[in-house]
Amino acid sequence: MTRDTIAHYKVLQEVGRGGMGVVCKAEDLRLHRMVALKFLPPHLTGDKARRERLLREARAASSLDHPNVCTIHDVEEDEDGQIVLVMAYYEGETLAARILRGAMELEPSVDISRKILAGLSHAHQRGVIHRDIKPSNVLLTAGGDVKIVDFGLAKLAGNVECLTQTGALLGTVSYLPPELLQGHEVDHRGDLWSSGVVFYEMLSGVLPFAGANSYAVLHAILHEEVKPILDYRPELPLAIHAVMLRALAKSRTDRYQSADEFMVDLEQFAHSRLPASSPRIAPPAAIAQEKSIVVLPFVVLGSDPRAEVFSDGLTDEIITDLSAISLLRVICRTSATRFKGSAQDLRGIAADLNVQFVMEGTVRTSGDSLRVTAKLINPATDSLLWAEKYAGSLEDIFAIQESLSRRIVEALKVKLSPSESLRLGEKPIHDIRAYEYYLRAKQEILSYSSGGLERALDYLKQGERIIGENVVLLSAMGQVYWQFVNAGISTDPEYLANAERCARRILELDAQSGHGFRLLGLVEATQGRTQEAVRLLKKSLESNPNDPDTLSWLCAICSLSGKGYAVAAMAQRLIDIDPLTPMWQMVPGLVATLSGEFGRALAPFERALNRDPQNPMLQLAYAQVLALNGRVKEAVAILEALPGVAGETLFSQLGAFYAHALRGDRQAALLSVSKELVSGASADLNYAWLMAQAYALIDETTSALEWLNIAVERGFINFPLLHHLDPFLDKVRREPGFAQLIESTRERWEAFEV
Repeated sequence: MTRDTIAHYKVLQEVGRGGMGVVCKAEDLRLHRMVALKFLPPHLTGDKARRERLLREARAASSLDHPNVCTIHDVEEDEDGQIVLVMAYYEGETLAARILRGAMELEPSVDISRKILAGLSHAHQRGVIHRDIKPSNVLLTAGGDVKIVDFGLAKLAGNVECLTQTGALLGTVSYLPPELLQGHEVDHRGDLWSSGVVFYEMLSGVLPFAGANSYAVLHAILHEEVKPILDYRPELPLAIHAVMLRALAKSRTDRYQSADEFMVDLEQFAHSRLPASSPRIAPPAAIAQEKSIVVLPFVVLGSDPRAEVFSDGLTDEIITDLSAISLLRVICRTSATRFKGSAQDLRGIAADLNVQFVMEGTVRTSGDSLRVTAKLINPATDSLLWAEKYAGSLEDIFAIQESLSRRIVEALKVKLSPSESLRLGEKPIHDIRAYEYYLRAKQEILSYSSGGLERALDYLKQGERIIGENVVLLSAMGQVYWQFVNAGISTDPEYLANAERCARRILELDAQSGHGFRLLGLVEATQGRTQEAVRLLKKSLESNPNDPDTLSWLCAICSLSGKGYAVAAMAQRLIDIDPLTPMWQMVPGLVATLSGEFGRALAPFERALNRDPQNPMLQLAYAQVLALNGRVKEAVAILEALPGVAGETLFSQLGAFYAHALRGDRQAALLSVSKELVSGASADLNYAWLMAQAYALIDETTSALEWLNIAVERGFINFPLLHHLDPFLDKVRREPGFAQLIESTRERWEAFEV
């Protein structure tokens, strides 16, 4: 039974019912968020011993923290002794509901399976087994994510106690592994069997072991061979059948031994044979469209030179305010500023950026006086949602900024969380003089030049002299120090040390500062400490989910670490919020390349180069992808032209070495390797991998192995790519030291959490 209120949770409606209890949507009255309450049935909690065992297992499940595992917030027990699991609430549909509409295409089936396995890998590494993997326990969220739900039946590996009496069967018979049906102890490989059944069902629309009743199904699981998936889908790659046979092997010793091993085989065959037009997982049609907006640069009126600074600052700060709202897609500054001074009509701008709403306005300053106008428009209907005029002094700009941000939220009917509402009211810099120095510094940082960064530091120090130590000023200073290294301006380690000092001081001042987490994450990533970088950058996204730099670094780090499947949606999100920045266009291509999907990587790089054809980094990366697709002549032509674009830089030196290697010219390749090339490439894990490829292509396998060691040491722990997906490394894999390297890489790859 459920009541209207359990603890501080108000029950709103029942959303599901099954053998494992009743699920209700509820409101957390303390934190003002939606949750799901699972009321477990009395037969699971009927005596004290069972209740204690279930609570232990629920606590084990609640310790799981993974993007593909439903979060368990708490475990409540009401006055009648009924146990209630408090879980995250997700809008979406179950995989079972999706399968009811018919067999699925290969790409979304593989995508969903990999995410299920990623969640299981995380759980298995922590000793937690699900034991009831089936389509109804897999949720496809409105945002395109995959969540495994109902770890309520999970038991700790190594704990032989079960929640059921001997001989009782949990879950649906069709998804149960043979060893459970035979009465044997179940380990993590039972989850892999069930995942294989789900994968088969997605592709075929039917179960691999069927029967008129549960006894017939049980007999089929124990004694019959699975019907080849190609009988249902002859157009699928032949290797699918081999994967199915291994996943559904009767003996668990013949089965995949880990979720990661299953994932490797999925990656190995699926992507190299998928058509480029295969559909992604789409959110259910019933889910409302995400609200989206671009804040165009405010137009300066009058001739006051200070107006330009405050105009850009106001635009930037409103974008920053709105970007912190999770239910709103906001075009970031770099794409928005491309329309500064543009005569393009608003409907065309909205179409280019794929947004529903446009905000535009004007700024006029005269001495210390300030006048601002703003209006919010729906270009599709050419209708004005609201318009405002503000007049005051420059000191009022903070209040104007907050007012504009809140008016936009109200007009779009976006519901703010308490923390989001609080952030809109924050005034990190109260003094207008210090704020002006901060705005000028931000403009200089975007120059990516040594002179600009030095001027930015000077402005920030002047601001600090006015108001003292300040989180926002420290964050900008740290960004400057880090940018010296990131932009290749300097290799002096003192810059990174200064950036780290800024980040740690920020966190001393505010232990939950998104600024601090982001800056420290960037420093950790630059220094090759990728696992810690991912943790910090994810923390940063909690306060600013739409920051493009954070999203791009997370995509790069996870892909270089062999976990690109976990950030595919993030790479698309990056393009959604910053569609006009060329570098972001190539991020899905980077993710695809590092996942071994070389054919799928071409289009994103081509889109990026169409927008920025003279970018040497893009040209080098595109040439590598062309070569991996067998288009060697085209790759060599691009690489040979690099000196004319990049001059005598690392890009042109690396390109020359790679071009000689692709042509098989061993002598020319070796002669092209300079001390500068070795120094520059060894500092970057991606370029160290490229060096290893080139050495392998000219049969210098010992040197290739040395460069692979450098790459791995720097954080290139992409086990699937190094183990079998990269065709250029075939000869290196026969080197005596490769087995030891790949085994240590596997361990780090398996332990790496995204």
